[in-house]
Amino acid sequence: MKTHHRLLLLVAFLKVSLLGSATAQDGFSFGYDTVSFFEKPTAFDVGIGTLNTNLLIDQSILYGDSTDDYSAATQFLGLFNFGTQLTNGWQFNAQYLANYSGFDDDDYRGNLAFSITDHWGVVAVGQVTGSVFEKTRRQRGAGNASLAFDQFAGGLKDEGIFYSVRFNSYEFAATVDREGGFELGANFERPIGASSYFGGLRLRKGETITGVGSRDTIGGAAVLAYTYASLTIDTQLGFESVGSVYSEEIEHLFSSLGLSYKTGPLTVSAEAGLAKLADQKRYSAAFGSRWDLARGLSLNFGVNYQNTENSVEDTVARGSLRYEF
Repeated sequence: MKTHHRLLLLVAFLKVSLLGSATAQDGFSFGYDTVSFFEKPTAFDVGIGTLNTNLLIDQSILYGDSTDDYSAATQFLGLFNFGTQLTNGWQFNAQYLANYSGFDDDDYRGNLAFSITDHWGVVAVGQVTGSVFEKTRRQRGAGNASLAFDQFAGGLKDEGIFYSVRFNSYEFAATVDREGGFELGANFERPIGASSYFGGLRLRKGETITGVGSRDTIGGAAVLAYTYASLTIDTQLGFESVGSVYSEEIEHLFSSLGLSYKTGPLTVSAEAGLAKLADQKRYSAAFGSRWDLARGLSLNFGVNYQNTENSVEDTVARGSLRYEF
């Protein structure tokens, strides 16, 4: 399907969703983009089930100091979830995430997943292999902040299966991709008064693509977070072993620390990261802010810095006006 046809389809969904009323979305969520939804979805009855929609439009301007140039980007995100209860009591959900970016360059990506939910947990198939990371990661920065070098070098294929189950304050999750790569994760979250504590662990066996072919990777990461009222402080520490074609395995270490604070309509965040891949050090920092102007309308800003020792150094500033409903 051509890009402009996909965009027309997305616009049609935008018009239809205005007929609904706000409701909480049930089922399985799998949006991995740094631009995420804040508003509750819109819902309306469709036959034997309910269709929930989240829609977002983001118009941004970017400046990169390495190119000394400005660019613009328009992003449309649409998350559509159809859910129904089966005769045996199971909850069935089908989700599609439409992600279109355009202006200087056009790009369209779509994620599709199907899930079954019951008291024994959630089973999902489709483009779901980023879901364990979503359940165990650090909190994303505010606005357009995006911290570099804060993840494993090895990844999973998009398509796979996913399972998660919750026991009180604990949640356990696993995903396997179509080539046998996997990720296991567990998290713990407990509120105590005005405070909340979060811990996450994940183990990943993946693959990284280089100029000389693919390399197997295996690594683990731990995340700790503390929230008091509107202040959140979190940290991550990870280690990964990357298989080398011509020599012994390469070690990859990465760590990060971040904080975010919300006061009235303003949310701000600051993050810093330090990583080492083989003998090459990597530094990163990110600052972001989000100002809520009206329901669904926000002004977002971010400055993202990254520096690879004896190589690339770059700072990108991005401001955007975002509307979601």
